[in-house]
Amino acid sequence: MANATIFGSKAKAYREARPGYPGALFDWIAQYAPARDAVWDCATGSGQAAASLSERFGQVFATDVSAEQIAAATQRDHIQFSVAPAEESGLAGASVDAITVATALHWFDFDRYWDEVRRVSRPGGLFIAWSYSHFLFEEPIEELLMRTLRPMLQPFWGEGNRIVMEGYPDADVRFPFERLAVPDFAIDTRWPLDRVFHFVESWSATMRLRQDLQRSQELDALLTGARGRLEPRDYRVGAPIHTLAGRV
Repeated sequence: MANATIFGSKAKAYREARPGYPGALFDWIAQYAPARDAVWDCATGSGQAAASLSERFGQVFATDVSAEQIAAATQRDHIQFSVAPAEESGLAGASVDAITVATALHWFDFDRYWDEVRRVSRPGGLFIAWSYSHFLFEEPIEELLMRTLRPMLQPFWGEGNRIVMEGYPDADVRFPFERLAVPDFAIDTRWPLDRVFHFVESWSATMRLRQDLQRSQELDALLTGARGRLEPRDYRVGAPIHTLAGRV
Protein backbone atom coordinates (compact mmCIF):
# COMPACT_ATOMS: atom_id res chain seq x y z
CA MET A 1 0.00 0.00 0.00
CA ALA A 2 2.89 2.38 0.67
CA ASN A 3 4.02 2.06 -2.93
CA ALA A 4 0.47 2.66 -4.15
CA THR A 5 0.49 5.92 -2.20
CA ILE A 6 3.80 6.95 -3.73
CA PHE A 7 2.75 6.24 -7.30
CA GLY A 8 -0.82 7.47 -6.81
CA SER A 9 0.42 10.90 -5.74
CA LYS A 10 2.10 11.25 -9.15
CA ALA A 11 -0.54 9.50 -11.24
CA LYS A 12 -0.68 12.05 -14.07
CA ALA A 13 3.11 12.28 -14.32
CA TYR A 14 3.33 8.49 -14.20
CA ARG A 15 0.92 8.16 -17.12
CA GLU A 16 2.86 10.66 -19.21
CA ALA A 17 6.38 9.47 -18.36
CA ARG A 18 6.32 5.70 -18.11
CA PRO A 19 7.52 3.74 -21.14
CA GLY A 20 5.44 1.56 -23.38
CA TYR A 21 6.50 -1.99 -24.21
CA PRO A 22 7.35 -3.58 -27.58
CA GLY A 23 4.46 -4.85 -29.67
CA ALA A 24 6.28 -8.16 -30.13
CA LEU A 25 5.84 -8.88 -26.40
CA PHE A 26 2.05 -8.54 -26.66
CA ASP A 27 2.01 -10.60 -29.85
CA TRP A 28 3.79 -13.37 -27.91
CA ILE A 29 1.23 -13.14 -25.09
CA ALA A 30 -1.66 -13.42 -27.54
CA GLN A 31 0.00 -16.36 -29.28
CA TYR A 32 0.67 -18.37 -26.09
CA ALA A 33 -2.62 -17.66 -24.32
CA PRO A 34 -4.99 -20.62 -24.72
CA ALA A 35 -7.67 -18.23 -26.00
CA ARG A 36 -8.08 -14.49 -26.51
CA ASP A 37 -11.40 -13.93 -24.83
CA ALA A 38 -10.23 -12.20 -21.64
CA VAL A 39 -7.03 -11.08 -19.93
CA TRP A 40 -6.40 -9.64 -16.46
CA ASP A 41 -3.81 -6.86 -16.43
CA CYS A 42 -2.93 -6.75 -12.75
CA ALA A 43 -1.47 -3.56 -11.24
CA THR A 44 -2.24 -1.78 -14.49
CA GLY A 45 -1.11 1.64 -13.26
CA SER A 46 -2.50 4.07 -15.80
CA GLY A 47 -3.08 1.34 -18.36
CA GLN A 48 -0.01 1.31 -20.62
CA ALA A 49 -0.01 -2.48 -21.03
CA ALA A 50 -3.81 -2.72 -20.96
CA ALA A 51 -4.03 -0.52 -24.05
CA SER A 52 -1.85 -2.90 -26.06
CA LEU A 53 -3.66 -5.96 -24.70
CA SER A 54 -7.02 -4.50 -25.78
CA GLU A 55 -5.87 -4.72 -29.40
CA ARG A 56 -5.38 -8.49 -29.03
CA PHE A 57 -7.99 -9.70 -26.50
CA GLY A 58 -11.75 -9.37 -26.48
CA GLN A 59 -11.87 -8.09 -22.90
CA VAL A 60 -9.23 -6.60 -20.62
CA PHE A 61 -9.84 -6.45 -16.87
CA ALA A 62 -7.38 -3.82 -15.63
CA THR A 63 -7.00 -3.48 -11.87
CA ASP A 64 -4.81 -1.38 -9.62
CA VAL A 65 -4.76 -0.73 -5.90
CA SER A 66 -4.39 3.03 -6.53
CA ALA A 67 -7.62 4.89 -7.22
CA GLU A 68 -5.55 7.84 -8.44
CA GLN A 69 -3.83 5.69 -11.05
CA ILE A 70 -7.14 4.29 -12.30
CA ALA A 71 -8.62 7.78 -12.48
CA ALA A 72 -5.68 8.90 -14.63
CA ALA A 73 -5.93 5.93 -17.01
CA THR A 74 -6.89 6.52 -20.63
CA GLN A 75 -10.24 4.89 -21.32
CA ARG A 76 -10.43 2.52 -24.29
CA ASP A 77 -12.87 0.05 -25.75
CA HIS A 78 -12.65 -3.46 -24.30
CA ILE A 79 -10.91 -2.30 -21.08
CA GLN A 80 -12.73 -2.45 -17.74
CA PHE A 81 -10.77 -0.52 -15.11
CA SER A 82 -11.33 -1.14 -11.40
CA VAL A 83 -9.63 -0.43 -8.09
CA ALA A 84 -8.48 -3.63 -6.39
CA PRO A 85 -5.34 -5.05 -4.78
CA ALA A 86 -3.44 -7.72 -6.68
CA GLU A 87 -4.25 -10.33 -4.03
CA GLU A 88 -8.05 -9.70 -4.15
CA SER A 89 -8.97 -8.79 -7.71
CA GLY A 90 -12.74 -9.10 -7.40
CA LEU A 91 -12.82 -11.03 -10.70
CA ALA A 92 -14.88 -14.17 -11.15
CA GLY A 93 -13.18 -17.53 -10.78
CA ALA A 94 -11.80 -19.17 -13.94
CA SER A 95 -12.61 -16.04 -15.93
CA VAL A 96 -9.45 -15.13 -17.86
CA ASP A 97 -7.17 -16.76 -20.43
CA ALA A 98 -4.09 -14.79 -19.48
CA ILE A 99 -2.78 -12.74 -16.57
CA THR A 100 -0.20 -10.01 -17.06
CA VAL A 101 1.81 -7.87 -14.67
CA ALA A 102 3.88 -5.03 -16.10
CA THR A 103 6.62 -3.68 -13.81
CA ALA A 104 4.73 -4.37 -10.58
CA LEU A 105 5.05 -8.01 -9.47
CA HIS A 106 7.87 -7.10 -7.08
CA TRP A 107 5.44 -5.18 -4.82
CA PHE A 108 3.00 -8.08 -4.21
CA ASP A 109 2.41 -10.47 -1.33
CA PHE A 110 3.54 -13.44 -3.41
CA ASP A 111 1.85 -16.35 -1.65
CA ARG A 112 -1.54 -14.62 -1.55
CA TYR A 113 -1.14 -13.41 -5.11
CA TRP A 114 -0.39 -16.86 -6.52
CA ASP A 115 -3.57 -18.13 -4.86
CA GLU A 116 -5.51 -15.39 -6.62
CA VAL A 117 -3.89 -16.23 -9.95
CA ARG A 118 -4.97 -19.86 -9.55
CA ARG A 119 -8.52 -18.79 -8.72
CA VAL A 120 -8.97 -16.33 -11.60
CA SER A 121 -7.20 -18.22 -14.38
CA ARG A 122 -8.85 -20.74 -16.63
CA PRO A 123 -7.06 -24.13 -16.76
CA GLY A 124 -3.85 -23.82 -18.74
CA GLY A 125 -4.00 -20.05 -18.65
CA LEU A 126 -0.91 -18.00 -19.38
CA PHE A 127 0.78 -16.00 -16.64
CA ILE A 128 3.48 -13.49 -17.53
CA ALA A 129 5.12 -10.73 -15.54
CA TRP A 130 7.80 -8.45 -16.90
CA SER A 131 9.83 -5.45 -15.89
CA TYR A 132 12.84 -3.37 -16.79
CA SER A 133 15.56 -2.38 -14.33
CA HIS A 134 18.06 0.33 -15.20
CA PHE A 135 17.45 2.26 -18.37
CA LEU A 136 20.39 3.20 -20.55
CA PHE A 137 20.38 6.62 -22.13
CA GLU A 138 22.24 8.21 -25.00
CA GLU A 139 25.74 9.22 -23.88
CA PRO A 140 25.21 12.94 -23.13
CA ILE A 141 22.49 12.02 -20.62
CA GLU A 142 24.58 9.23 -19.12
CA GLU A 143 27.54 11.56 -18.67
CA LEU A 144 25.77 14.69 -17.45
CA LEU A 145 22.99 13.13 -15.36
CA MET A 146 22.84 9.38 -14.81
CA ARG A 147 26.38 8.70 -13.58
CA THR A 148 25.71 11.03 -10.66
CA LEU A 149 22.02 10.29 -10.23
CA ARG A 150 22.25 6.50 -9.93
CA PRO A 151 24.54 6.55 -6.84
CA MET A 152 22.43 9.32 -5.34
CA LEU A 153 19.27 7.22 -5.63
CA GLN A 154 20.79 3.89 -4.60
CA PRO A 155 19.86 4.09 -0.88
CA PHE A 156 16.26 4.91 -1.76
CA TRP A 157 15.34 1.85 -3.83
CA GLY A 158 13.00 -0.55 -2.04
CA GLU A 159 13.35 -4.30 -1.54
CA GLY A 160 10.98 -4.84 -4.43
CA ASN A 161 13.34 -3.02 -6.77
CA ARG A 162 16.13 -5.42 -5.80
CA ILE A 163 13.94 -8.34 -6.88
CA VAL A 164 13.55 -6.77 -10.31
CA MET A 165 17.23 -5.93 -10.67
CA GLU A 166 18.10 -9.56 -9.91
CA GLY A 167 15.60 -10.86 -12.50
CA TYR A 168 12.86 -12.27 -10.23
CA PRO A 169 14.92 -14.85 -8.27
CA ASP A 170 13.05 -17.99 -7.19
CA ALA A 171 13.98 -17.49 -3.56
CA ASP A 172 11.96 -14.28 -3.53
CA VAL A 173 9.00 -14.79 -5.87
CA ARG A 174 8.44 -18.52 -5.17
CA PHE A 175 6.93 -18.99 -8.63
CA PRO A 176 4.63 -22.06 -8.40
CA PHE A 177 3.84 -22.76 -12.07
CA GLU A 178 5.41 -24.58 -14.98
CA ARG A 179 7.81 -22.09 -16.52
CA LEU A 180 7.74 -21.06 -20.15
CA ALA A 181 10.74 -19.84 -22.11
CA VAL A 182 10.19 -16.30 -23.35
CA PRO A 183 12.15 -14.61 -26.15
CA ASP A 184 14.38 -11.69 -25.27
CA PHE A 185 12.48 -8.42 -25.47
CA ALA A 186 13.77 -4.90 -24.95
CA ILE A 187 12.61 -1.31 -24.94
CA ASP A 188 14.40 0.71 -27.60
CA THR A 189 12.95 4.08 -28.44
CA ARG A 190 13.58 7.82 -28.58
CA TRP A 191 12.23 10.39 -26.14
CA PRO A 192 12.25 14.19 -26.04
CA LEU A 193 14.38 15.61 -23.26
CA ASP A 194 11.38 16.62 -21.15
CA ARG A 195 10.14 13.05 -21.05
CA VAL A 196 13.51 11.82 -19.82
CA PHE A 197 13.27 14.16 -16.84
CA HIS A 198 9.60 13.28 -16.20
CA PHE A 199 10.58 9.59 -16.23
CA VAL A 200 13.31 10.14 -13.63
CA GLU A 201 10.82 11.98 -11.42
CA SER A 202 8.38 9.04 -11.64
CA TRP A 203 10.80 6.53 -10.05
CA SER A 204 9.90 5.32 -6.56
CA ALA A 205 13.45 6.02 -5.36
CA THR A 206 13.19 9.62 -6.56
CA MET A 207 9.91 10.05 -4.72
CA ARG A 208 11.43 8.67 -1.53
CA LEU A 209 14.48 10.91 -1.86
CA ARG A 210 12.14 13.91 -2.26
CA GLN A 211 10.91 13.32 1.30
CA ASP A 212 14.33 14.52 2.54
CA LEU A 213 14.50 18.29 1.99
CA GLN A 214 18.29 18.52 1.79
CA ARG A 215 18.61 15.58 -0.62
CA SER A 216 15.73 16.99 -2.66
CA GLN A 217 17.62 20.26 -3.05
CA GLU A 218 20.74 18.35 -4.15
CA LEU A 219 18.64 16.50 -6.71
CA ASP A 220 17.14 19.73 -8.03
CA ALA A 221 20.61 21.18 -8.47
CA LEU A 222 21.72 18.10 -10.42
CA LEU A 223 18.63 18.08 -12.64
CA THR A 224 18.80 21.79 -13.33
CA GLY A 225 22.50 21.66 -14.15
CA ALA A 226 22.11 18.69 -16.48
CA ARG A 227 19.10 20.16 -18.27
CA GLY A 228 21.00 23.38 -18.90
CA ARG A 229 23.79 21.47 -20.67
CA LEU A 230 21.65 19.10 -22.75
CA GLU A 231 20.23 19.96 -26.15
CA PRO A 232 16.41 20.00 -26.36
CA ARG A 233 16.13 17.11 -28.83
CA ASP A 234 15.08 13.46 -28.92
CA TYR A 235 17.43 10.98 -27.24
CA ARG A 236 17.72 7.24 -27.60
CA VAL A 237 16.69 5.30 -24.50
CA GLY A 238 16.34 1.60 -23.85
CA ALA A 239 16.35 -1.28 -21.40
CA PRO A 240 16.25 -5.08 -21.46
CA ILE A 241 12.99 -6.61 -20.24
CA HIS A 242 13.04 -9.30 -17.55
CA THR A 243 10.20 -11.85 -17.83
CA LEU A 244 8.64 -14.56 -15.70
CA ALA A 245 6.06 -16.74 -17.46
CA GLY A 246 4.27 -20.02 -16.95
CA ARG A 247 1.13 -22.12 -17.29
CA VAL A 248 -1.39 -21.98 -14.48
